[in-house]
Amino acid sequence: MLVLTRKVGEAIHIDNEIVVTVLDVKGGRVRIGIDAPQRYRIVRQEIERSSLSMKPIPENNSLGHSRTKARRAPIRQEVNPC
Repeated sequence: MLVLTRKVGEAIHIDNEIVVTVLDVKGGRVRIGIDAPQRYRIVRQEIERSSLSMKPIPENNSLGHSRTKARRAPIRQEVNPC
């Protein structure tokens, strides 16, 4: 695992296609934005675990990942006046 330190507004680029940006840090919570092509399925870990435990794993896919395109809400930039 690669561990990096970033400040609000700073980003990490992955393979020239994915950008992960730190949007906000409040208390023990970090808000991130992920900009990636639609062919990548991006879900929170707890949602993935929950859906895997509730759905049978397809025979043709040992990881249980769907190859259908996930729909994403448009990226919304929020500006913090502080």
